[in-house]
Amino acid sequence: MITDEDVLKLLRAAVDHSGSQVALAKAIGITPGNLSDVLSGKRNPGEQIQKYLGVKRRTVYERVK
Repeated sequence: MITDEDVLKLLRAAVDHSGSQVALAKAIGITPGNLSDVLSGKRNPGEQIQKYLGVKRRTVYERVK
């Protein structure tokens, strides 16, 4: 299982690899503003970002003692 922070690290690495947020957003098929919002924590990665990174968001519950 990976954390939200792990996903952000993957996304930041993808930005570095692509050369810019604009280039990555274009490759993913989203707006640069959407990508910026995800990178700044204002929104969760949507379906297109998840697909690009090869991840899927799931909600997990656990018992608290």
